[in-house]
Amino acid sequence: MPELLVWLLLFAGSHACFALLALSQERHWHTVSAASMPVHAASRGRLGGYAGLALLYGVAVAREGAGFGSISWCMLLFFGALTVALTLSWAPLRLRWAAWLLR
Repeated sequence: MPELLVWLLLFAGSHACFALLALSQERHWHTVSAASMPVHAASRGRLGGYAGLALLYGVAVAREGAGFGSISWCMLLFFGALTVALTLSWAPLRLRWAAWLLR
């Protein structure tokens, strides 16, 4: 059970990082939020997203080793990006929490 919890937390982190990266683009920001994009929201979103993905890589490698940790991190990248893309397509208002983080 603790192993499953760790994987769920890693996936949630990947989803959050890709949500920040997506909302750093003005087009996606206006899809999610009616307000205008704050001045530094794009740079904060990119910095937070990339730093979070690097942190997730470190956690995956520390837990699983260099070989399987790198592969599992790539899998987390795929599923995190996929879920954010699907959320932006079908229910973009569910990403309002990420817009709130960037304000």
